[in-house]
Formats: sequence, C-alpha cells, structure tokens
Amino acid sequence: MAASSRPSNAEKLDFCKKLVTFLKKRYKISVPKQDDPVLQTMLLAVCLENSTFEEAQASLKQMETDFHDLNEVRVSSIAELEATLKAQSDAEHRAHEIRNILQYVFEKMFSFEFETFRKKNVEQATKILNKIRNLSSFVKLYVMQHCLNSHVIPLDLQMTGALIWLGLLEPNTDPEAGAENIKSCIRKNDASDFCHFLRCLSTDEKLKDHFLKAGSSANFDQPSLQDGITRLTKLIANPRAAGKTATKTARVKKPPATAKSSRRKTAEKTTAKKTTTKKVATKKTVVKKRAAKKK
Repeated sequence: MAASSRPSNAEKLDFCKKLVTFLKKRYKISVPKQDDPVLQTMLLAVCLENSTFEEAQASLKQMETDFHDLNEVRVSSIAELEATLKAQSDAEHRAHEIRNILQYVFEKMFSFEFETFRKKNVEQATKILNKIRNLSSFVKLYVMQHCLNSHVIPLDLQMTGALIWLGLLEPNTDPEAGAENIKSCIRKNDASDFCHFLRCLSTDEKLKDHFLKAGSSANFDQPSLQDGITRLTKLIANPRAAGKTATKTARVKKPPATAKSSRRKTAEKTTAKKTTTKKVATKKTVVKKRAAKKK
C-alpha cells in the first residue's frame, strides 16, 4: 500500500523510537561494547557490512589464525585473503578493502598503529577515509561513529532495504543517501542502539530476503509509516504468508470486461467463424471441380 504523503521528520523520529523498543523486546540482547583501536575497528567494519556481528568477529578471528600478523595480511594475495573470508558474502570485495586499509596505514605510519585518527575533526577524518581506495560508505561512517563519536548512521544494503520496507526511506535509496536522510530522525545518543537493532532485524535469517527485495525492487511501493510496526509484527509471525501476499499484490490484475469490449469480442468471434466457414466451402468446391474433370 503506497503512502498517501511523505512522513515528517517528527513522525519518523517517533517511529524510530517505537521501532527500537519493539526490536529490543524481540531480540533481547545488549549492544556490544566497541572500544577497539582504530585499525581494528576499520577491519571489523569491513567484515560487518551486510553481516551479523557474530559473523564479522568470526572472520577476524579466522584471519588471526590464518596469518602471522597484519603485515602478512598486507602483503598477501587477494585470493589468500578471500579464502580466509569465504564464510561471508562478497569475500573478494572485503579482501580488497582490508588490504587497501592496511597498505594505506602502513605507508602513512610505517606501523599498524593508527590512534592519531581520533584526534582529527570530522572534515579531516573524512578526507583521510576518502583516500583509502574502494572503501564503502558504510565502513567510513562506521569508523566515524565509533572512533570519533560522530552523529552518523552507517547503513549497508541490507539495513537500507529494511528501512525502505518499513517506509522510513523512499524506494531506490542507496545506503549513502539513506544514511544522510535518516540521520536527522535519530538522536545522537540513540544512534548506536538504532544501528545495532536495525542490523539484527535486517540480518534475521527468516526476514532478510523480504528487505533485500524491497531494497532492490524498482517497483516497490512505499508503504505507510503508520502501520510499519503492525506490518513488521505480521511478517515476523508468518514470513512465508507475507511473501505470498506480496507476490499476489505484485501481480497485474486484468481489468473487468466492459459492455463494449464484450460486444467487440462477440463480433470478432462471429467474423472469425464466418471466415472459417467460407474457407471450408471454397475447399469443398475446388475438390468437386477436380473430381469432375477427372471423370
């Protein structure tokens, strides 16, 4: 059901509060404390994009097992890094990001200590992150949020899809634009909780396909924000039924036949029958004439 009008920031702010409260009750977990050094935070962000916190941590532990130290990771091939990250999606892209980060930091610091980043202001930090090749907007914003305590909302594709499905973002919004759009609807003190529980929702195995479809569909109708929690409750209760309903809704229904169209169809059928009768009669006549000549 398409929204009749765009929700205001005040309505979005109120909805986001209700959403976090709802998700806290559903997932019943606390927000993990993240006080890692800057470089480790950057590597975690790479593994965390479009993944759960547990999956990201598992990948980092596997990397520590497979490689002697970060310098070995830095000089390794993409194929070797990809093999370490094979449990996650987009392993090749993550491998490129990790190696690019380590190469940049080592070339600038001649070590893998990057704590001076915390002393930068937002503008300086943004310039530094933009210099690292192929770094996604999610990784940049995640580092800004957790290392500089900046008021930003790091979104990946799955989180963006969930916000589109809920009606908080318009269809076809990409993560970078979505992060900027939603920032004004989340208070700075609530940003960490919001991001964490939105991740829990967007990576939920039973639900995530619905959000990915919403985020990738060019024809997704923006739903009303007012019934967002109700729709989410129904989806959680029966994901399969929700999927079937969405499929049925997406099908184009044929318009009912009008009196004119009915008469036109009848006339067309009559004409077709007459044409067929004439053809049959003509064939019979030709056959008779040929038979007469033979005699």
